[in-house]
Amino acid sequence: MSIEIEKSVLKKACMEMIETILFCLPDAFKGTIYSIGKPPDLIAERITSGIINDERKEISWGLPAESEYNPPGKPWVAYRDEPGRPLEAMCWCVQRQKSWTAEDPINDSRNIRSQAKPGLEDFFHMEPVLVRKSDLSLGMYSSFEYPREYEGEMIWRKSEYIVVAVIKIHFRPNTIKINSNETRVIKKLSRSLGTELLSYQLHQDSLNTILFLHDLFSPPWRGQKDFMK
Repeated sequence: MSIEIEKSVLKKACMEMIETILFCLPDAFKGTIYSIGKPPDLIAERITSGIINDERKEISWGLPAESEYNPPGKPWVAYRDEPGRPLEAMCWCVQRQKSWTAEDPINDSRNIRSQAKPGLEDFFHMEPVLVRKSDLSLGMYSSFEYPREYEGEMIWRKSEYIVVAVIKIHFRPNTIKINSNETRVIKKLSRSLGTELLSYQLHQDSLNTILFLHDLFSPPWRGQKDFMK
C-alpha cells in the first residue's frame, strides 16, 4: 500500500535528489522531501532538508527544530482541507496528486508561512512523487481502506497512482512561476525518484520472499541431524 524501505536507504535517496535539484536550479536554495505513509493515515513525515550556501558549493543537512512534519510526522486528518483551519499545499499534492506552485505568496491560499507571518514571502514549488498501484501489486487495492476527505468522499479510488512522497523546493523571491522550466525539471525528477524508490521496494520484497521460502522449506530437523553427526 506504500513504499516501505529502510530509513537509511530512503534518506540517502532523498538527499541525492535534493542535491541534484539545488545544484541544477540556480534560484533554488532549499529542498525538503516528505514520505507519505500507507493509507488511510497517509502520515506525511519530513525525511531531510538541505540548504545550499551562497557560493552554491555546499549543502547543509538537517531538520528544523520545530515542525509538525518532523518525525513521527503529521497524519492525513491533520493536514486535509477542513473548515476553520488554513489550507495546506501538502493536502493539494496528496489528495489531487498534482503540484502546487507558490508564485504569489501574499495571495496564495495554501501558503501557510505567509499566512502565519504577514509580510513573509515564501516562494516554493511542491511536487508529489507518484507510483502506479499496479507496480506495487495493488490489483486488489480496492479492498483496502482509502483516505477520505472531510466530507467523507474517498480519494485515490479512481486513480492509477498512489502518492509515496512529496518534494518541496524553496526559491529566491519572484523566481518561480507556474508551469515554468523549473517546475518541469522538478516534475521529471520526481518521476525518477518514484522509479528509484519502487526499485528499492521491489528489491526488498524479493529478499523478504527468499528468506520466507528458505524458512518454509528448511527441514526443522536439520540442526538436530547435524548435531548428531
